[in-house]
Amino acid sequence: MRIRIFIMLLFVMLLQDVTAQNTDTIPDGTIDTTTTEMDGLIFSDDGEEVALGNFWDLIGQAGPIRYPIFGIFLVGVFLISIKTFDLIMDKRQAVNLETASVQTMNLNELFDMVTVQTDHMLSRISSTILNVFNTSKNTENLHDEVVNYVQFQQDNFGTFRNRIDFLSDTAGALGLLGTVWGMFIVFSSGNLEKEIILTGMGIALLTTLLGLIVSIALNFASTLTQGYFMKRLDQVKSKAEEIRFRLLEIEDRRKTAKTPKPVTNSNHAVLTGLDSDLNNHNQNNSEQEDVEVVEKVEPAYLKIHSDLREATAGSNLKDIKVSVTDKNNGPVQNVIFYASVVDGNGKLDKTELITDSSGNAYLNWRLGQLAGRQAIEAKVDGSNDSALSQKFIVQSTAGEPKDLALKANNQSGLPGKKLKKPLVAVVKDEYGNPVEGCNVHLEITTGNGKLGYGKESVVLPTNREGQISISFTLDQKPGFNVVDVSIKKAGIYEKYQAMGQEVLA
Repeated sequence: MRIRIFIMLLFVMLLQDVTAQNTDTIPDGTIDTTTTEMDGLIFSDDGEEVALGNFWDLIGQAGPIRYPIFGIFLVGVFLISIKTFDLIMDKRQAVNLETASVQTMNLNELFDMVTVQTDHMLSRISSTILNVFNTSKNTENLHDEVVNYVQFQQDNFGTFRNRIDFLSDTAGALGLLGTVWGMFIVFSSGNLEKEIILTGMGIALLTTLLGLIVSIALNFASTLTQGYFMKRLDQVKSKAEEIRFRLLEIEDRRKTAKTPKPVTNSNHAVLTGLDSDLNNHNQNNSEQEDVEVVEKVEPAYLKIHSDLREATAGSNLKDIKVSVTDKNNGPVQNVIFYASVVDGNGKLDKTELITDSSGNAYLNWRLGQLAGRQAIEAKVDGSNDSALSQKFIVQSTAGEPKDLALKANNQSGLPGKKLKKPLVAVVKDEYGNPVEGCNVHLEITTGNGKLGYGKESVVLPTNREGQISISFTLDQKPGFNVVDVSIKKAGIYEKYQAMGQEVLA
């Protein structure tokens, strides 16, 4: 933002065209009408008084050298603007990834989160460290990857900064070249007339001024851009280190889970019949050591324990037990397994679990809002054995009725005649699922029409689509006919209206 304001102010200053000229004079006389005018400079015949024109006319005294200086300025502003825009867009595109809480994510969730990202600095370094971790299965080189990526970005910005420095130095050099050119004009003519002196000095001084202004402006803008870049790079590095630390935690948990604890066999042998040589070797020991037998327990079966096969859409199924046992059906602790939703749009409270000392772990599953088949799957980490994975399927049904919609309402017809379209009511739950088997009450409250086969009130259950349908015959007399429609247990009430039109003779 500061760069943009600076550029705008500089352009306004360069392009201003003051209608009434402001003049600074040397007060030794007054300017009369017999003056000689040059671009931006007005001097009297006696040479004792000089007036300055507007800024743009004054810049015109710099001669043709001002054009390459302006060109360098525009190129530098363009490059700096492009770099600043790239940094701003990079920050905006990385907002979702920067604000994500990776401390609770497992490896699959981290991959999914990074995969959907657009191309920006944070997504590139995150993808790199995840691929390195997934390929090598260790975290030893992840810090080096982060450091190397940061150094690579700094080198790239260094190339940009060198270009701006070159433009800045070139602008200053052109200003000095203008100084030499102006002095050459003064002394090469061999004539010290005031017009020649003022022309040469104007070129000498104003080109130097322009060169210095452009050089300072480019250096200032480049410094601001570098500060913003370093701040952005620090943010990227910080988030990358956060992801790296999460990978360290995942690796430590894997090692903990896969490292068996020593188990003392209750039937181990005690060394009692040692030969004479071994007795001589251990004769200074006061007591003998027991031999521990380490037995590694491997998981053989994974099972999800639940008798639930049907539940309301959107409901929360709590404490679903998942157990892992060995080949003898004994509990296996510290086994990592992953749970995921494979059917429906539900959500799990956690996707990475570890069995406790009883070989069990518990999770909560909030069903999706749509009625139908929903399923989750639990699978032991790193195993392709079908016995170490299982699906749990639930048929979700519509919840309590929350919405009653009427179709074919506000019809009209001849008195005593059946309406062209039947009355249709649709019942849905809070998520828009059709409610089956809901009793809908219909009762005629205005007019003497008939429902169905001559009834004044009926109760109809909804079908699988959550609908009821019934014909309606208008009253014999012209006028309004009203049918109250309600779901009494839900406290929902609507009205059908129909008009019996009068037949003109």
